[in-house]
Amino acid sequence: MSRDDGIIGVSDHGGWAVLVTVAGDGTLLDRRRVELVDEDLPKIPHHSEGQALPLHEAVALVERVRVSAERHAKLGLDAVAMTVPGRILGVALRQYPGLPPTIAERIKDYRAQNVSDIFLRKARGPLAMFHRT
Repeated sequence: MSRDDGIIGVSDHGGWAVLVTVAGDGTLLDRRRVELVDEDLPKIPHHSEGQALPLHEAVALVERVRVSAERHAKLGLDAVAMTVPGRILGVALRQYPGLPPTIAERIKDYRAQNVSDIFLRKARGPLAMFHRT
C-alpha cells in the first residue's frame, strides 16, 4: 500500500452515510457525507411509509429506494476515487444482522422494520470490491 492509496470506511445511517478515507499510515485523505436516497423517496421505507401501503406497493417502494441507494453509493464512491491521489484498496462496511429473505417479510417483521438502514448497507455490499486502477 503506497501512502497515496486509501481504504474507505462507511458509517451508514437512515438515507445517508459518511465516507472516511484513510491511508495506510492513518492519514486522512477524504471525509464526506453522501446522501443515499433521492429527495422524493422516503429514507426508511420499511418502517413508516411501507406500513401504510398495501404490501405490493410497499415492496415496490422499497425496491425504488434500494435502486436509488445503489446509484448514490456508486456516485459517492466514484467521487472519493477521483479525489484520492492513489488507489482505493477496499471499503469497510458494518456487518448487518440476518433478516428475513424477502422485502415483503421484512416489511411485516417488526425487528426488520426498525433496522432502518440494512437495505442501504446491502445495496452498497457489491461496491465493497470497488477500487480504481
